[in-house]
Amino acid sequence: MDSLAADSRALRCWSATTGFVAGQNSIFQSLVGKTTDGGVSWTFQNFYFDGNEGGCNDVFFFDQAIGLVSGTVFDGRGALARTTDGGANWSTTFYDQAIEGVDFPTAASGFAVGSGGRILHTTDTGTSWTEQTSGSSANLHDVSFASDALRGIAVGDGGVILRTTTGGEPLPTPTATPSSTATATPRPIPTARPRPTPPPRPTPPRLTR
Repeated sequence: MDSLAADSRALRCWSATTGFVAGQNSIFQSLVGKTTDGGVSWTFQNFYFDGNEGGCNDVFFFDQAIGLVSGTVFDGRGALARTTDGGANWSTTFYDQAIEGVDFPTAASGFAVGSGGRILHTTDTGTSWTEQTSGSSANLHDVSFASDALRGIAVGDGGVILRTTTGGEPLPTPTATPSSTATATPRPIPTARPRPTPPPRPTPPRLTR
């Protein structure tokens, strides 16, 4: 192993021959190493998180050009750095606490976890990230998702295991279906029939003497 790899913390194989490692070198620079011969030999690139010393915690590459690393810089902040040229240049986003595990079940959906129960989600190969609610304040160290980008598990301090089947998003609130109200058909009001008036009864003639 190259002497620059003072502290390698993450490994990701892209194919049978190509793989990447990430970590920190002996002068507190983050580094990414690459092999194209199945790990027989490695080349390393050192870089700073936007000028800040620190180290990488995890690595993920989509191909030999586009990849991301998570990390922690010297003042304790977390970082996500992205490259589109195989690691020659990096753009970095900072967070208030360490960012550790990274996973991309699909190119369109990726997740990162870190300290304080932080879970981040991206839908544009790591260009931008949004916060998800984990429901935990434990420091999370790793995350892994099934290929459907819905079923995933994150693990952290104290044996915490977080599981989702919805890609980390809350289930939609069901909309109540209004119940149909039966409309009563009015019953006709019976009309009172007038009682016939009986004809006058004839008065019998009175006999006179």
